[in-house]
Amino acid sequence: MASRPVPFTIPTTATQCLPNAPPPCPANNTFDACLQQNAANWKKLYRDPRFAKLTLPVRYWSLSEPPFDTMPPDAIRLQQSGNLILSSLTANVNNTVLSYTVPFGFEGIINENLNIFNISPGGGPEFQSGSGALLWRVIINQYLATYYTAINTSMGSLANSGAVMHSGGIRIKSNQTITYVVVPTTAALAGGLDPNGQVICGFRGWIYPMH
Repeated sequence: MASRPVPFTIPTTATQCLPNAPPPCPANNTFDACLQQNAANWKKLYRDPRFAKLTLPVRYWSLSEPPFDTMPPDAIRLQQSGNLILSSLTANVNNTVLSYTVPFGFEGIINENLNIFNISPGGGPEFQSGSGALLWRVIINQYLATYYTAINTSMGSLANSGAVMHSGGIRIKSNQTITYVVVPTTAALAGGLDPNGQVICGFRGWIYPMH
């Protein structure tokens, strides 16, 4: 008996067409249900700490805590910073203050963040946290890092970049580019903040070899 060709279907999620699906939107079918169940299973696996352990090199399996929670002996400490003069910035767009690319074959964690505005000696006015005059963002490749999309307060200081988080922070992967940007308002550049003040960004953490 000759097999019949399977009709072309466009995968859907929760009865909604995907963004690139032309109308009309087809109803969910058995193939959609299979794909959705598969996605749910992968999410469950990804959250399982035993699965996370298997994704690490064998030398890390014996650690009491994973290398992204506690710095392992073969890790390399990260300490990146950058600064720009306020008057050199463009209003209402992302201005790159700091950019760092994770070396090939390494992964890591960012668990301390710094973003502040330092006025020049005798200068002013100062930045008031929450005013919206400055917004900071952390971008990984072309995507905003979760919870770091619109930081409107100062974080850390030049002496201390903020609290060290345990079982948290930003996981970073091989060849990813981490960019710390600032978005000033038009009013901030028109005298709302010290034009000679410095926007300073930085982060700390560590990277560890995955080979």
